[in-house]
Amino acid sequence: DTVLKAIRDLGATTAYIIGGTSVVSDGAMGQIDALPGVSTVRLKGDNRYDTARVVAARVKTIASPNTVFLATGLNFPDALAASSLAANKGWPILLTRPGALPSETDAALRALRPARVVICGGTSVVSSAVESAIRGNAAYGSPAVTRMPGANRYDTAKRLIDWGKSAAGGNLAPSGIDGVYLATGTNYPDALSAGVLAAKSGREWRPLMLTHPTTLSPEAATVISGNLKVAFVTVIGGEGAVSLAVETAARNLIP
Repeated sequence: DTVLKAIRDLGATTAYIIGGTSVVSDGAMGQIDALPGVSTVRLKGDNRYDTARVVAARVKTIASPNTVFLATGLNFPDALAASSLAANKGWPILLTRPGALPSETDAALRALRPARVVICGGTSVVSSAVESAIRGNAAYGSPAVTRMPGANRYDTAKRLIDWGKSAAGGNLAPSGIDGVYLATGTNYPDALSAGVLAAKSGREWRPLMLTHPTTLSPEAATVISGNLKVAFVTVIGGEGAVSLAVETAARNLIP
């Protein structure tokens, strides 16, 4: 009911269903189709890697992405850490197995032919073999490869934020980051729903950062205190997801 209300309140005319009927049933899709003035489009693949390929193909019809993010398909934090960057620039996120590039992702890269692939995470989540298979591969458009390795999921998120601020990453906050969105790094729904908000909340990018649920991650603390123009931190989710102690610690770090 809350999702149907949100679609009505947004005045949406199109709802994109991500994944096949095993994850979002035809019944649920039909409930949205029944809303006046709303049509549905299902973007589905044979598996998670193929669904990412299908979504990336749709992104290509909307934007002209010259950069693609690549993250492990076996866990969520690294892909989520890239989400606000991806949404801001219209750069697709593709998924891979740690040790080998899936055929579906291979097909996506052949179709997209990006100038650059940004790997999210270290070699334990996306191996050097995968990186080597992509770098300069003529079948993929001979892309350059940039890796954002972190000691953990929070460090990877921080590195992606630092990269987004840099000239190489698009200089997404030329006047300085004035706000940060903060979500738990131990589960995905809150950060997943906040990625686009973080990307589109103002004229400039305000990044999504991850934290421990009960203790402000040191990396999140550095993002907040190290950007002197930060005027707010918006915590996504209730106190069960991000504790009041974390909220208070973040507030106390606002310059």
